[in-house]
Amino acid sequence: MIEYYIKYKESGFSAKEKADYNNAKREFRAKKRLNIKLKRDRSLKNLSGLFKVDKISFWKKIKSMSNKEQLIDIDIADIREDYIKQFNERISRNSPNEQKNNMTLKNFLSFFENRVMDYSLNSEVIKEIIENLPNGKSIGIGGVSYEMLKYSSND
Repeated sequence: MIEYYIKYKESGFSAKEKADYNNAKREFRAKKRLNIKLKRDRSLKNLSGLFKVDKISFWKKIKSMSNKEQLIDIDIADIREDYIKQFNERISRNSPNEQKNNMTLKNFLSFFENRVMDYSLNSEVIKEIIENLPNGKSIGIGGVSYEMLKYSSND
């Protein structure tokens, strides 16, 4: 955090350096709060003591803690609403290109809104594309690798 402040001060208090400095402060405070919480957590202290003194008692305690039924007092509707908000609302950034990006998006949507896409997909074309996928590439968001696609087909 101190390094970011020095960079911020040396840059003549530029906006970019200020953002970096604020992010560093935010991360530092979050880490500090987490450390304080962990320090105050007595069950964690007890587990730490058991681990150092008696490993068998430690594992018994871990097992009993995992078998305890936990009560969650949050309404399902609230959880659903939070998930919908997290995954559907756009994170607003006040960037200089925000208006330009919004206009580009609106133009694209209005252009393709009532347009009929008359492109037909042939199963042979799709099969050929899948067969020609390269090996050794990392998986995507869905967790499916090219190899899974290539070698899962029967024909």
